[in-house]
Amino acid sequence: MKKFVSACVIFSLIVVLMIAFFAGFFKSKVKQVLPIASKVVLASDKLGSIDLKEDNSFKTYIINCKKDMKDVKWKESKEWYKITLGKDDIENLKINGEKGVNKDIYYEKVGTNFILNIKKSFVKGNSLKVDKTNSKRIVVLINKESKVYKYKIVVDAGHGGVDKGASYGDLYEKNITLKIAKYTEQYLKSKDCQVIMTRDTDKFVYLNAIAQINNDAAPDVFISIHVNKNPDIQCRGVSTYYYYNAAGYQKNERMKLAEDIEGQLIKDDSWNFMGMDKDQLLVLNKSTAVCALIECGFISNSGDRAKLTNDAVLKRLGQNISDGVLEYLNASKTLK
Repeated sequence: MKKFVSACVIFSLIVVLMIAFFAGFFKSKVKQVLPIASKVVLASDKLGSIDLKEDNSFKTYIINCKKDMKDVKWKESKEWYKITLGKDDIENLKINGEKGVNKDIYYEKVGTNFILNIKKSFVKGNSLKVDKTNSKRIVVLINKESKVYKYKIVVDAGHGGVDKGASYGDLYEKNITLKIAKYTEQYLKSKDCQVIMTRDTDKFVYLNAIAQINNDAAPDVFISIHVNKNPDIQCRGVSTYYYYNAAGYQKNERMKLAEDIEGQLIKDDSWNFMGMDKDQLLVLNKSTAVCALIECGFISNSGDRAKLTNDAVLKRLGQNISDGVLEYLNASKTLK
């Protein structure tokens, strides 16, 4: 009897181990999927070709194709984007193909092609474009908010996390820029603008990731906020930077934005006027939107430093940066 019981126990252990082994084996073969509204829609493993990024304002679908998609054909209705794609355009397409499986995205086969359908949440505030920095990527923004904003603006608080930026003692650029950026966000929102922050906490964001956030959002304007430092402690004041490429892409628009922001920056708190300059900074160079970088004083200068530790001054900087952005956008809208 004991031998029989022992044999049963051993057999049971072998069965359990085999189940665990095969469960682990098959689990490793299953693709990780991304749920949307409790429905499995897109594969998020490295072979997947459609990525989803989502925040409080947008769903961003990024369609990665094999070839240049500058001539992609698509139609727009009140409820849907309909994108015509060839079977060979998409690498390893991972999406449920039955209409009705998910209300947000599905495809229909039409001969040798298929129509990729992406549902809108609201009629306005959406966009579809081919990424100007990578024409193999189609970016679809689906607005999640019912309110239609006057302008869309991306605000970047320079540095963050392990990257402290310029410093003086325990005073760090990353903290100053975040405060100014949040004041800028608050003021722009009060003026009926939609604001997308590249960071709203003390975290590090790679420069290429900042550029990607900006380009995916397709804003009217992108601004990056910084604080300066110089070994010469006499250097003081605010300045703005712009960049356009050899082809003069958005040259006049970028220079005008930098000029309008500069003009507003110096109207309060007796800031020294340092002027505006062209500089091939990565976040400006890679931006497809009209953009400017703002240096809000020198942390190395005692006078500027006193201002940068005063919240009332930082709030005025945020408001004045915003006023410069709005001055540019309102004038551009009038010209159009």
